[in-house]
Amino acid sequence: MEVLSADSAVGFYKVIGTSFSTPLTANTAAQIQKKYPTIRAQTIKVLIINGASLKNIQFDNDVKNLQSKIAGHGLVNPFGSLNSSDNEITFVIEDEIMPGKMKVFP
Repeated sequence: MEVLSADSAVGFYKVIGTSFSTPLTANTAAQIQKKYPTIRAQTIKVLIINGASLKNIQFDNDVKNLQSKIAGHGLVNPFGSLNSSDNEITFVIEDEIMPGKMKVFP
């Protein structure tokens, strides 16, 4: 994440770092937990990852193969993490699957 900040001793400056994205992602997690109070932490993580997108992160073609290694799952989208759209639906089934077993949800 790139942030434009101000320091009275230095003036305006640009800083890049993942630490700036932490409070924004934590806010998204808090919004999900507020909407679904009994949801598990692991499910919150999955909703945030599934709502993220790489489409707004542009890489040159010669380094495009590094995009997912550098940008991970992309930018967190609070709306996409919390809601379904006309073209996509997210539903949550919190259950356990034992090793060697399979469950089918029609």
